Amino acid sequence: MKIFIEKKKTILVSVLCVLLLITGGFVYSLYQEIKESVEKTYKEVDSKKVRALSPDVSQKESFNLLILGIGLNELSNNEHKYADSINLLSVSPEKKQTIELSIPSYLNIKTQDGENENIASFYSKGGTALEINTIQDFLDCPIDYYIEIDMAGVEQVVDIIGGIEINNHIEFTYQGTHFPIGKQQLNGEDTMKYIKMLAQDPHKEIGRAKREREVITGILDKGLSFKTLAKYKDILEVVSKHMKTNLSFNELYDIQVNYKIAANNVKQIQVQTKNEEVDGKVIQVPEQNEIAKLSEMLKNN
Repeated sequence: MKIFIEKKKTILVSVLCVLLLITGGFVYSLYQEIKESVEKTYKEVDSKKVRALSPDVSQKESFNLLILGIGLNELSNNEHKYADSINLLSVSPEKKQTIELSIPSYLNIKTQDGENENIASFYSKGGTALEINTIQDFLDCPIDYYIEIDMAGVEQVVDIIGGIEINNHIEFTYQGTHFPIGKQQLNGEDTMKYIKMLAQDPHKEIGRAKREREVITGILDKGLSFKTLAKYKDILEVVSKHMKTNLSFNELYDIQVNYKIAANNVKQIQVQTKNEEVDGKVIQVPEQNEIAKLSEMLKNN
């Protein structure tokens, strides 16, 4: 089991840190507009409830949050979208830590009828609820909340704010665009390419997750500048259309206030896979003994 200690913000922290800035530094009317836009993203899902009661984030109870990035895979289109970025966060204020588990989008798992199925494809078949149920069964642990981000929205926001700066650590070329090592400016289209690349990253899903966080942080840094705030209505419109969550605005605010220490002490783990030949094709399947260890780690957090 590979564990990476990560001191930088998780995607969750990057997204939520803006809430404190909103209430502390912006005028009330802007706060209200942001609150209304966030409330538009609220959507319950009919997934299996493993816990009798959901954790109370106002009381600093531990919780598990699934973050889905939709539409990263080249197979994704307007009719069939895949959950290609799958990260499960187990947040524990008592232990003052967050476990961030990256689940490879290329992972194949056994279905109830014994067939091998790509874990990212369940979203295209049954939406968020089926993806949540699948991961709950796979890891034998509850998922209390979810945040779903359609990555097309990320591309639009980057273009609205006039691009972002990133600091690339791996030289690669993807879909005709070369990304050298070092700082560089990206537009929306190139930002998506920067996030999508997986095969050339030695750290695979963990590496891509870091690039996702870097992009989100870059958006927030640029988005909170005085010049960009003039475009906040356009940004809010995109966010309200391309993000879904079953966390209310008040719950998001409580998480920002109550979970700072845990959210900034992150253990990154990736589900380990192995090659297996099925019907003449080589697929990636989980190391079963590792899954039991991961499940126990999540339950004990």
